[in-house]
Amino acid sequence: MDRARALVAFAVPLAIMLLLNRWYTATTLGGVETFARDVVDYTTNPQLSSSAPWEGLALLGAAAIHLLGYSRYNYWSGGVTWGSRYMLQIVPFFVLLAAPVWAWLVADEGRRTKDEGGGWHFTFDVSRLTFHASRNAQNALRILVWLLIGFSAAIQLLGITVDYRTFEVRWLLEKAAVWGGIGQAIEGLYMRPLESPVVGHLRLLFSGTQPLDFAWMQLRPEGRWAFVPAGLLLSLLLFGAAVATLIWIWRRPARAWLAAGLMTIATLVVGSALLLIYRQGDARFDPYDVDRFLKPMLATLDKTRCERLSPLSPATCGEALLVPDPTLTDYFLNYLAAPLVWYSVEPKPVDDRLMAQLLARYGRIWLARDRNAQADDAEGRRAWERYLTEHAYKVGEERFGDWARLLRYSAAGQPAEAAKPGQALGDMVLEEAQLGIERRPDADASAGLRPSQVEPLNDGRVHARPGDTLQVGLTWRAAQNPAGNYTVFLQLVDDASQVKAQSDRWPGDGLFPTAALGSGQVI
Repeated sequence: MDRARALVAFAVPLAIMLLLNRWYTATTLGGVETFARDVVDYTTNPQLSSSAPWEGLALLGAAAIHLLGYSRYNYWSGGVTWGSRYMLQIVPFFVLLAAPVWAWLVADEGRRTKDEGGGWHFTFDVSRLTFHASRNAQNALRILVWLLIGFSAAIQLLGITVDYRTFEVRWLLEKAAVWGGIGQAIEGLYMRPLESPVVGHLRLLFSGTQPLDFAWMQLRPEGRWAFVPAGLLLSLLLFGAAVATLIWIWRRPARAWLAAGLMTIATLVVGSALLLIYRQGDARFDPYDVDRFLKPMLATLDKTRCERLSPLSPATCGEALLVPDPTLTDYFLNYLAAPLVWYSVEPKPVDDRLMAQLLARYGRIWLARDRNAQADDAEGRRAWERYLTEHAYKVGEERFGDWARLLRYSAAGQPAEAAKPGQALGDMVLEEAQLGIERRPDADASAGLRPSQVEPLNDGRVHARPGDTLQVGLTWRAAQNPAGNYTVFLQLVDDASQVKAQSDRWPGDGLFPTAALGSGQVI
C-alpha cells in the first residue's frame, strides 16, 4: 500500500507537468514539430526516501534518460541564460539526492566512540552509508558544505544583480565581426571559461557602470531606471515567507508537506503579481526595441490558415516561416502564437539541404527580416532572400515602419504550362515563360474533384480555381549590354482584353538589376 501511494505521488505531478507541457506546445508553438524542429525535421547542432535504494536509482535513471535524449545536440546552448537550459529539468532530481547530506549537516545524530589511541571518532549513518570522521574532520566538512551553499547562493544573487543579457548580448555584438558572425561568436563564448557570464557580471558589477537589476527596479524605454515600491514590497514579502517556511520545516519536519504547499501557492501568486507590474512599461521585456516592428508582423502571421483536429493535437499547416537572425529567436518563442512551423537559421550561408526540404514540403514560405533592404544589402544579409527569389515565386512583401519586412513566397506548385517565345523586347529577349499553380489545400475537396481531375495539362489551357496561386517564371537573356535597370510588368487579361490584375517589378525586386548584365547573360 505504501509503495502504491508513493507511485501515485510520483506519477500524478509528472502527469500534470506533461499535460501542461503538451498544452503549451500545442497552443503556443503549434505542435511537436515546431518545438523540436531541429530534432524531428533537421538536426544541425534540443519524493525522496532513504529507505529504498531503488527510488534513488529511479531518480538517477530519469536524469540519465534526459541526458541521453539531448546528447544528440552538438552542444547545449544556454542562450542568454545562466547554465544549460536543457539541464534545468533534472536539477530538482539532483537536489533531492542531496537531502541526506542536508540532514547530516543540520542535525548531529552521530555516535561518538573512542579509538585505541584515546581519540574520539564520530560515526554517521547517511542513507544507509556508514561514514566515520573525527571531530576535526566533521567540522571541516561542515564548513566546506556551508561554503558550497554560500557560493551557490552568491552565484544566484549575482545573476539577478545585473541584467543577465547585458554582458552576453554586448559581447556577442562586439565579437560577431571578429569571429565571423553571431553563431561563431556564440561558440567562442561557450568555449572560453574566462568569457563566462559569471566573470562578465562580476566585471560589470565592480565597474559601477550598470544599474542594479533587482525586482524592485524598472527599466524605462528612455533608458532610465525607476524605483518601484510595490515591487520591493512584494519581493520582501516573498523573502519573508521563504525564511518563515524554512524555520517551520526546521522545527516541524513532519509538517514539511504543508509548508511546501503553502510556499508554492505564495510563490505563484507573488511571482504573477510581479510579472503584471513589470510587463507594463519595462523595457527589459523588449531588449532589442523591436516591439513596434515585430508585433504587427506577428499579427499578420497569426492569420495563417492551419488546421487542428483537437485542442491538444499538433496543427497541420502548409506554410513555414524562416527567421535568419538567431538573436530574435527568443522573441519569436515568446510571442509567436501562429501554429505554422518556423525555423531560426544563420544569416549566411544558405543551407541548401534544409531549403530543398522546405520548398518540397510547404506551399508557402514566409521570410521575416528585422532590417530593411538597404540595411541588409549593406550588411550582406540577403542570402536567404536571394535563394528564395531564385527557387520560388515571390508573392508579396509587407513593410513595418520602413524597417522590418515580411516576405511571402509561393513554393510547392505544379507546373501547368511552358513556352519559349524567343520574343525580343529592346535589349532583352524573353527566352522562356513558365506557369505553375500552387493549389489551395482545400480546393480539391471543396470542389468535389478527384486528384486525377486536377492534373495540369500542357494543352494551352490552365485550370485554376479561386484561392489558387499562379506562379509565373520568366527567363530573360540580354541581347546586348542593357542600357538601364528595366522593370517587368505582368498583366492578367480576360477574354475581352481587359486587365484584371497587374504587377510591376524589377527582376527579383531589385536583386537582379539588368544594367549589371553582359551580352548573353540570363536572369
